[in-house]
Amino acid sequence: MDWQAVSAVSDSIAALGIIGSLIYVGLQTRQNNHALHHASIRENMMAWQSLFNNAIDSKEVAKIMMNGMEEMGSLDPEDNVRFYGLVMKALRFFESVFWQWQRGGLEQNLWDRYAAQIDDFLSAPGTRYVWNARRHHFHKEFAEFVDTAIARDEGRDLFPQVA
Repeated sequence: MDWQAVSAVSDSIAALGIIGSLIYVGLQTRQNNHALHHASIRENMMAWQSLFNNAIDSKEVAKIMMNGMEEMGSLDPEDNVRFYGLVMKALRFFESVFWQWQRGGLEQNLWDRYAAQIDDFLSAPGTRYVWNARRHHFHKEFAEFVDTAIARDEGRDLFPQVA
């Protein structure tokens, strides 16, 4: 065997090694993307729970949210500031989820559930008032989405009472 044949064999082995390495890196990248995607979904759920645990764990916060959503004029100045903060926190969360969905990081079936929650949240006069006052704080695409959600409001009762 001459040196050219040895060189050709070693080049072929090296090429196979490179191809194998690329396949391995591709599989690792795919697994990493899958893990990051699930971590993102888990993080969204934890943020959502944290956001609404305030109202669940505190009768005072629940009362502020209910009164603010139904009749903002009933809030004293301090509670009005708290209500604005709670609504803005929820809207920022929804904007974050909106961007994940827009960029393919959230499956359609999960997004549909969040979109239904956005519709419910925006069906209240108080949240609409805060939205109109602070709409300019949000990205244009999200603002257009929210405006469309408000326009299609179906008159939902956000806090139906058991008869």
